Amino acid sequence: MIRWNGQDRSFSMTRRLILILSLIAAFSASGLPLGVLQLGAWANMFDQFYEETNSVLLSAERVFDGQHRCLGCEFVTGQGTKSKKAFSSIMQSPEKIPLDQKKFPAVSFFNPLISDQTSVASQPPLPVFEKTETPPPRLFA
Repeated sequence: MIRWNGQDRSFSMTRRLILILSLIAAFSASGLPLGVLQLGAWANMFDQFYEETNSVLLSAERVFDGQHRCLGCEFVTGQGTKSKKAFSSIMQSPEKIPLDQKKFPAVSFFNPLISDQTSVASQPPLPVFEKTETPPPRLFA
């Protein structure tokens, strides 16, 4: 018979709570909620346009042409713009570092220089694989 004590149960509940909170944080940080809202707005717009036109093709064109935006689309666009502005303000550096102005010396691995600047004699590279003959295939009968 297995006995469960309260300590194991509380550890399991704490672990489950941490897992649930981590999943919620990952879901909200990924931007998926805005994507779900956008899909809902498109579905609602498609339904409205289909009632007006009775044409699937024309309704789909109106939903995705960008000229017939609904309040849901405006809300999603505003939320996306806010998060992009917040991210760009965090990632902005007070000074810009020009990376293309620095000159880096060329490095050669075939003829390296020793600390006293004497040249090492170049040697041909060692073969990585040695060739072996493959025997002919056997016939199994």
